[in-house]
Amino acid sequence: MAWPVLRWLDPASYRAAFGKDSFVPTKVRPSCEVFARQINRSRAEKYEERLTGRNERADMSRDVPRVSVGLAVFNGEDYVAEAIDSVLGQTYEDFELVISDNASTDQTEEICRAYAAMDPRVRYFRNDHNIGGANNENRTFLLSRGEYFRWLGHDDRFAAPLLAESVAVLDAEPSVVLCHTQVI
Repeated sequence: MAWPVLRWLDPASYRAAFGKDSFVPTKVRPSCEVFARQINRSRAEKYEERLTGRNERADMSRDVPRVSVGLAVFNGEDYVAEAIDSVLGQTYEDFELVISDNASTDQTEEICRAYAAMDPRVRYFRNDHNIGGANNENRTFLLSRGEYFRWLGHDDRFAAPLLAESVAVLDAEPSVVLCHTQVI
């Protein structure tokens, strides 16, 4: 079993497909389940400051994980615990889970805060007001610190070896900028 099955794009193909000035979260949809190298952090930081009026990256510790997983959520109390458990159950452990709660009105906040209190790899951020789905997805990327980034829907789950095998592929071939599982 070859897990994951990957499609590779070299940097020139990526730029040709998405534009020479693009960075991953503005052009690659979260539904594509992309695991990507982070690109153009200064542009992303400026976008975050414009979006929220503050720069939350300034007070973050310098203990930088290898992989960041972004989980944007709004009223996800029914599934978010399973999604978080699937990340915490990875065979690869050098990661952070960045949760951005889009001002949920259900029990999402309590669930996410409980996980953040139990595991230092879980970082929870709550928006004061709903900023929209796309902006909340982008916010998870902007708050991330890892060399590699992967989105996770609040109602999705990762197989245990996903991060380990994705990192192995990206480390083995520096020209690879994206990898994902086979879509059936």
